[in-house]
Amino acid sequence: MRAICDEGVIFSGPFGRGNLPVVLALIFKSNECKKMPADVHQTMKFIRALLILVLLQSTTWLAQGQMNMTNHNTPVAVTQDLYDTAYQNFGPHPRNVKRVGPYLSPQLYDRLWYKVGQPPSGPQKDFFFCSETPPSDYSVGKADIKGNRARVNVKLTWGLGIKTDVGVLLKLNNGAWQVDDIDYGIFGRLSNYL
Repeated sequence: MRAICDEGVIFSGPFGRGNLPVVLALIFKSNECKKMPADVHQTMKFIRALLILVLLQSTTWLAQGQMNMTNHNTPVAVTQDLYDTAYQNFGPHPRNVKRVGPYLSPQLYDRLWYKVGQPPSGPQKDFFFCSETPPSDYSVGKADIKGNRARVNVKLTWGLGIKTDVGVLLKLNNGAWQVDDIDYGIFGRLSNYL
């Protein structure tokens, strides 16, 4: 199939010889080609509609990606991600500290890393659950934000209805919320044990 466009350039086949401007002219302004066969015209209309749909959908995907990225950097989201990761990797082990590292402030990460490298001095409790055994359930509450600091309460539940609350203390560091300490209530703070 051949079509001669207004510019006098010969275009053969739907995507054969020719240059990109001519192909784009055929797709987006198919009426510019005077002798285009009906089947090529229909193909170009379909491709044009498809490209428009892809373009519209891609803007939606980009907007959703930006929202997810923005929503991911909240104190509640960081705390939820930390506890999900810590629950799946329970216990004071170097590999577990590495896995939760992205959610921690550099200071807390360094102190935890040092602590897991030391010989144990008593029962080995998980740093984030303050327990030797994982809870049966946990839920992350709302954030109380004050400037570049935040606190998020986490409710921990073990069998037989034993419950406790911990406060996750976060700070805003270079535009990212990071866990800086854990408040165990009457048992003090994580930083006291490191």
